[in-house]
Amino acid sequence: MTLRGNWDWLIGSISTGLAVGASLLVSSEVFAVLIGTLVGLGVSYFVQSRTQKRAWKREYSVKIVEEVYGALFKEFQNVLAELEKKVAHHVHLMEWSEIKRSYKYFMVDKEFRRKIDFFDSRLSTFSDSISRARDFISDFLVEETRKAFGIEGELGFAKLNVVLGRGKRGTARRDIDLVECVLRRKHPKEAALEIWPGYSIQSADVEITGGEGQYDRSDLRRFEEYWEKSLERAKRNIKL
Repeated sequence: MTLRGNWDWLIGSISTGLAVGASLLVSSEVFAVLIGTLVGLGVSYFVQSRTQKRAWKREYSVKIVEEVYGALFKEFQNVLAELEKKVAHHVHLMEWSEIKRSYKYFMVDKEFRRKIDFFDSRLSTFSDSISRARDFISDFLVEETRKAFGIEGELGFAKLNVVLGRGKRGTARRDIDLVECVLRRKHPKEAALEIWPGYSIQSADVEITGGEGQYDRSDLRRFEEYWEKSLERAKRNIKL
């Protein structure tokens, strides 16, 4: 038999075997079982895949809400509360700064990120302006203290301490932030009653740290003159 005849015989034998095997599978339950199993695996994979994707998406959404949007919501509430107090001090989005330094930044919607970044930049500008204003006020308060009380040398500006109480009961002395009062155009006594509502001012005295010279701590008239001069200077030089 030639080589070609051997190949023809081999191919024919393989074809016959495959045909016989296929006919046996078709005619038996084995083929139906295999097909059913294969279809079942495909359907199971499809269902499990979609279920898993939904689960992952749900878990991812919950994580974003809890770790990102929830934290930002609390921070915005705190910032809003501080701004509503009209207290002139630094206000920053600390949580947002942390988020921007981590992968969580990309969990936030792109357009929302842009808006928060814009608000954050405006807030930084506001805080920087307040910082410069406070430094300026502190400097001229020292100058006005020298003029009003005749104190020389290295000193801090004059402050007003108040003793608050309910009825006849007094509390410890309270130091009022005079720089804050100048920025808000609010007298220290008025500011004290605003900070501690329900109390009344039992007494007040003046305090100056450092410097060379004597002054009367109970001289509130001189303090009022100093306050008015400082307030006029702030109005001329600071626009809020």
